[in-house]
Amino acid sequence: MLAGSTILTGIVVIALLDIISLLLGLLTVSGIIAASIIGLVVFHFGGWRWFVILLVFLIISSLFTKFKYSQKRELGIAQGKKGARSWINVVANGFASAGFAIGKSLLPVETVLLGFIGAVSAAFADTLSTEIGILSKSSPRLITNLKRKVPAGTSGGISVLGELSVLISTAILTLAVWAVDLVSFSLTKILFVTLVSGYAGTTTDSLLGATFQAKYSCEICGRIVESKRHCDKPTQHMAGKRILDNNGVNFIATWIGAITAILFQWVAF
Repeated sequence: MLAGSTILTGIVVIALLDIISLLLGLLTVSGIIAASIIGLVVFHFGGWRWFVILLVFLIISSLFTKFKYSQKRELGIAQGKKGARSWINVVANGFASAGFAIGKSLLPVETVLLGFIGAVSAAFADTLSTEIGILSKSSPRLITNLKRKVPAGTSGGISVLGELSVLISTAILTLAVWAVDLVSFSLTKILFVTLVSGYAGTTTDSLLGATFQAKYSCEICGRIVESKRHCDKPTQHMAGKRILDNNGVNFIATWIGAITAILFQWVAF
């Protein structure tokens, strides 16, 4: 754990970032509260290097959520609240990272570091593959039946552009981990761990999205959506488990990414 003065510094930094996030519309008020709690946990138990990695993910993923937002909104597939992430989005993507930070004093350091990197990589890869992939000019295909084309934004839909976008998150996260000297691994090892866990997370997200995630029909626009409300009206449940929404899928995907990173270390290195 860190000294009191270092924690105070962390609180000040997080407070400033909260203000910037609110002004830029990256997070809602509830999102800021959740991000602050997770950020403080990671900073306190993991240290500033862990916090920087989480910050890189938050900033870059938020920018890509905002990227061509008007076009996404016209297609009816944009993130709600003008792209600002709420507390449930933040918790779904950041809970695993905070959990590994807390586990730093309880488990082998290498294990929690790999778990942390894997969790962030999965969340990062899934966000970019979604936010960039939905802009693909070609129709995505259902991951469980690649012959079947589906509308952009469909849960379980994948595209070449979306899959390639994972390479962007991999490159950014790999360089960030290497730059802050978070681990003693070589750059090549960091790259492989990040790449494998990122694809494991986003593939899990797609598979769950195509099979178990709840899907609803909007009676106003006729679209198949993920939420219980669309076009300001209640939607009709069509398929999937009501209990499993997109945030639940994201939550599971981050843990799969973390476990994959840990197992990959044992198997490949």
